[in-house]
Amino acid sequence: MPEERRLAAIMFTDIVGYTALMGKDEDKAFQILKINRKIHAQQIEKYNGILVKEMGDGILASFDSAIKAIECAIDIQNEAKWENIALRIGIHEADVVFEGSDVLGDGVNVASRLQELAKAGGINISGAVYKEIKNKAGFKTEFIKEKKLKNVDDPVKIYEVEFEEEYDKSIQGPDFQEKKRNKKLFYILIAGVLVIIATIILILSNFLKQPGSSELSKTLPEEKISIAVLPFDNLSGDPALDFMCDGLTEEIIHHLSIIKEFDRVISRNSAMSFKNTEKTTPEIAEQLNVNTILEGSYRQYGERSRITAQLIEAKTDRHIWSENYDRPVGDILEIQSDIAIKIAQSLKIELDLSTERKIENASTINHDAYVLLKKAEYLFWNGGDFDGMIDLIKQSLEIDPNYSNAYRFMGFAYILRGSWVGDISIQEAIRVARPYIEKSLELDPNNANGIQELGVIKFWGDWNFIEAEQLYKKAYTLNPNDWWINYHNLEFLRKVGQHEDALIYAEKIMDLEPLNFFSYAVLGFAYYYVQDKQKAFEIFNNGLKFEGALYFSLAFWYYLEGNFEEACNNVNLGFDWWEKKYNKEPTCFHLAHAALYYYKNGDLDKSQHFLDRLITRSQETLVGSPNFYLAEFYSGIGKIEEAFKWLEKAYEVHSIELTTLKYSYLLQNLRNDPRYLSLYEKIGFKAYDEYIEKKNNE
Repeated sequence: MPEERRLAAIMFTDIVGYTALMGKDEDKAFQILKINRKIHAQQIEKYNGILVKEMGDGILASFDSAIKAIECAIDIQNEAKWENIALRIGIHEADVVFEGSDVLGDGVNVASRLQELAKAGGINISGAVYKEIKNKAGFKTEFIKEKKLKNVDDPVKIYEVEFEEEYDKSIQGPDFQEKKRNKKLFYILIAGVLVIIATIILILSNFLKQPGSSELSKTLPEEKISIAVLPFDNLSGDPALDFMCDGLTEEIIHHLSIIKEFDRVISRNSAMSFKNTEKTTPEIAEQLNVNTILEGSYRQYGERSRITAQLIEAKTDRHIWSENYDRPVGDILEIQSDIAIKIAQSLKIELDLSTERKIENASTINHDAYVLLKKAEYLFWNGGDFDGMIDLIKQSLEIDPNYSNAYRFMGFAYILRGSWVGDISIQEAIRVARPYIEKSLELDPNNANGIQELGVIKFWGDWNFIEAEQLYKKAYTLNPNDWWINYHNLEFLRKVGQHEDALIYAEKIMDLEPLNFFSYAVLGFAYYYVQDKQKAFEIFNNGLKFEGALYFSLAFWYYLEGNFEEACNNVNLGFDWWEKKYNKEPTCFHLAHAALYYYKNGDLDKSQHFLDRLITRSQETLVGSPNFYLAEFYSGIGKIEEAFKWLEKAYEVHSIELTTLKYSYLLQNLRNDPRYLSLYEKIGFKAYDEYIEKKNNE
């Protein structure tokens, strides 16, 4: 069975004196055990927990929320005391591994030790659980001690939960069961009366409610919930504060994307296309295919800010929820988390504690550090000044050396320098990025984007496909609505040949970024690789309404279908678009493919023209894997020796494009050559194939 690592509250319970009772009265012991199992099964189900397993008279359970675990433990203790069963209970919250029907990890061991130290009828919790409930109403605890537990590296703070016992200790005589039944009957009668009252209130409220009521709609149609966060309007009168509005928009999108109950959360690029739009909310919702829209504004005056947010039901244009925040500017970290949580609550989504904690985790509490990082991100999205970005991130980290997201973004920036900008090699980029990403995850082990970036390092830098896949999957589990995380899962699956699975992610990417030309390119090729070539063609053509970059995709489609003339026509249209948009030399990928298309179409002079440009380009840049694309070109025209010469050069410089070795259509001529098989093994494909085969046989 596959493993799944996640944060959980672990509860361990045990019957006090059960072994001794077994020795004295075996029948009575079995009767107590039967009642105890029933109590646990009912209460664990009531609090949406998982009864993991029974170990003699001990029971192990897990919960998504520490609060639910404690509430369940209290009810279990009260029920057990009614039955004259003495229990000890221990609860700890930690990252644990769920494997089949079992749960593994130090979290289980800590919960077990806490249970052993609890008094009869008591509940012990760890410091990790205490942090979750210390500010919650209705819970009282008493610190016991800090203790080094057996087989646990670090000392654990132990707290005892104080709770009101629904149990009269004086009742020990023969009439105990009768009084217990009378008390339960009393509760049943009270419950019946409350049901009747509630029914009357409901009937009256429905009778009195008139059409056109000012009450906000709280209920959406019975369909999956989807949402788009439109760019917050800058009402400050200062364009220099645009980065704050964009940052606020992006953070709320990120917080919402963590919530698994959303079918989709529209990603940044598509949402930002409606900046300063005059379209109506229903028009935007229809274009993005969502049923809720969040819009808002940001105004800063002096040291204070005013943030407004309105959640709108798309079809009716009615407000579901709205709020104004008049706060000091430093409260923006708290506000953007609060908005995400309020949206979930207004849509009747019940957030578990771990999800709420992820949303509330701002990664920093320092407003100045936050502002500098938002400025760096704004530069990335509006021109890509990498030197300026890196300088701003460094300033942010000087203010807050424990800012997880700043470390993550620094690592991300260097990976882009090696894979996109090209002013440093990919080896150097990954060497610099690795410690930043690792530090980010040391500070926040559940940073989904940091986990994904570590996956990139394992995949591109280490050629460790197995660890890369595990990291990509974990990132997706933590944040299933993040476009970038979905993309890396898709790219990995495509490169290892799992095209049916890759298509699932491609469809999700289109849902998340429906107005992004790149989504069309990704989805089109995903369909091509599962042999739905006509659908791929239609998708590429539909994407042209967003960007002329899809001409390059169409050119490759025509080439693969053997229509070399149309391949040349479309690549020329692509170059025209590129020159107008970027006014610089196209990438090595585009030049190599153009050379190939013209060669196949019989225009050798034009082919040589693009080949010369590619060789010149390869001398000017460290990015774009010119060695690999030259290998594809020579393989495509049947010059095998020349192709292997360039593949070896690509291997020497650790070209990241070698990860496409398995699925590249242009390298088909090489696949039966021993040199190809040797390279296939050195890059890591063979080890991954053996790993998959072993998993499938288990």
